[in-house]
Amino acid sequence: MCIRDRVSTQSTWGFQRKMQHLGMTSIEIPLDGEGRTMHMGANKNEVANRMIIVGDFERCNVVAEHLTNAKRIESKRKFLTITGLYNGIPVSVVCGGMGVSITDFIIREAREVVPGPMAIVRFGSCGIVHPDVTVGDIIVPDQAIMVQQNFFDKTSGPFLISEPCSGCPELNALTAKHLKSATVAKISVATGGIVASTDSFYASQGRQSSSFDQECKGVIPTIAKKYPNHHIFEMETFYLYKLAEMSAKDKKIYTGCACIGLFHRIKEKIVEGYKVKVMEIVGGKALLDAITEFKFPEKEPENTAALIKLFAKKQFLSLIHISEPTRRYAISYAVFCLKKKKPH
Repeated sequence: MCIRDRVSTQSTWGFQRKMQHLGMTSIEIPLDGEGRTMHMGANKNEVANRMIIVGDFERCNVVAEHLTNAKRIESKRKFLTITGLYNGIPVSVVCGGMGVSITDFIIREAREVVPGPMAIVRFGSCGIVHPDVTVGDIIVPDQAIMVQQNFFDKTSGPFLISEPCSGCPELNALTAKHLKSATVAKISVATGGIVASTDSFYASQGRQSSSFDQECKGVIPTIAKKYPNHHIFEMETFYLYKLAEMSAKDKKIYTGCACIGLFHRIKEKIVEGYKVKVMEIVGGKALLDAITEFKFPEKEPENTAALIKLFAKKQFLSLIHISEPTRRYAISYAVFCLKKKKPH
């Protein structure tokens, strides 16, 4: 055996030993002995086929307040998964932070442990760049594009702009319908546009800084020239839509998106803080109404019935933290919060 092969074999063996040390039974998508994913820390009994993902932990809790008999899981890496029933249907509300990599962790790991088709809606916030969209609107984009800083080929310009991909029309239509029907909050809903998901909150969204020798201001007019219906900037939806587009036929993913317009980049306006809180509460409920009304084209996943049975019972133990093992013992530990049963 040559030195290169020997090093490669030793590296693979060493990595496998490390995974076993961490209690992981798989390498491609690491799972522990209880079928929990490495980053989300959840298994098939803790993630529903219908999921709302957010980038803000407070918003995650606000949306999850509408669930009954909810179980809360917070992993060592601070991914938060709250699963419960809404109108008798299992739904998970998940948060891990912002950006493409976090979206990738959530979608791929949830897809690994959840059998059957999935419906996933992102409930986020955004910056507006289109003159016909107003601060305080909730935007439901039909399509998404990816905008990345170009560190590879200077002849192609400072930014790379992808072709668009689409969300699920039926799911986005239901999302818009329920948002518009939430008249108590007088929510204005903008539909039909394109969201640009970026690899940076700053450079790729045209925020110029004197601290770096990088031309950024041209990105907004460049996108507008190519895609006149570009409505908003954020950092996740393209990846959500694209992974759904690439999902296997027997593991199909249906996706939608709704984003609160926090500020207008062109008109230089910012939404009032109290309106954001109202939209999070009312908008979160509208998204739950939409995702539970959505019917999978294949059939309702068998996992739904199993989770209904599981979560219909009152949960007295709530798993609030999962951590990787420490030292040399291949075990994991958890902290439990015990709820007292009220006397009758």
